[in-house]
Amino acid sequence: MKKFALASLAIAAAFVFAQAASAQSVYNFTFTGVTSGPYVGDTASGSLTVNGGDLIEGLTGTYDSVDYGSSAMVLDAVGSFGSNDNLFNPTGSPSYFDTSGLSFKAGGNDYNLFYINGTFVESSLNGNGYYTNPQTPVDFSATHVPDGGTTLTLLGLAIAGLAGLRRKLSV
Repeated sequence: MKKFALASLAIAAAFVFAQAASAQSVYNFTFTGVTSGPYVGDTASGSLTVNGGDLIEGLTGTYDSVDYGSSAMVLDAVGSFGSNDNLFNPTGSPSYFDTSGLSFKAGGNDYNLFYINGTFVESSLNGNGYYTNPQTPVDFSATHVPDGGTTLTLLGLAIAGLAGLRRKLSV
């Protein structure tokens, strides 16, 4: 019994440490409310993958433009839209982004989503490098997608504990 308990504990610990080592977090996001300029009514939604710190390493989603239709969003490299840093503050306090913001491509345009003076703002450049939507206010929200690995580890430990308790009580 002791060997089984030790083996179970070792497996659970290895799993927990492996989960902590990857330390990536996923956030579902939406932004809406482009209220002025040529992109009135544009919306976007998708998922951000953030590394163990605060750097956004992945972006999947769709940008829906009233003028250009729906297109996939692709993460821009750091520094590719002005001084964008693609940093994400998961607490959202005071904001999810700083003044440098998150940059992405969609439908042939480059977009930068950032936070300045208490407002989420979107700017865009067309394929020729001209600003087509400078500093338009938007509403942004993000929610953390729970990690299923931790829950499964705890469930496994609970089942192993119940099995050990049952065996102890039957003796």
